[in-house]
Amino acid sequence: MDNRILYQAAAVGGFVTGLIDALPYVKLINVFCCIGIVFGGFIAFYYYRSQSPDIPEEFRLADLVHLALMTAIFGAVISFALHYIVYKMVGNWDIELLQNMTCTEQKHYLMVEHFINTNLRY
Repeated sequence: MDNRILYQAAAVGGFVTGLIDALPYVKLINVFCCIGIVFGGFIAFYYYRSQSPDIPEEFRLADLVHLALMTAIFGAVISFALHYIVYKMVGNWDIELLQNMTCTEQKHYLMVEHFINTNLRY
């Protein structure tokens, strides 16, 4: 296993993982079984496979675990850095999104309750 290509693949996959995890509204794709994290791992494997065509078709489990762990480490570091940058630029957007959703639901509930009370009297 070529370490240079391994680290390049882990960095590319980690960057994709960190980018998907840190960007506002894009991180919501992780609601579907952490598909953004899985996609970053797939990108790392695909990059490694495309950059080293001379290796055999089968991978050893240890090689795949090593690639996955390196991708996760790169992804965590990049995600932390991007979260910090987004927090400084936008603020704590996900908490504000949840608060706005709660306020909107309460407003809709009050509107429906008012409509029922005023229009459905016999």
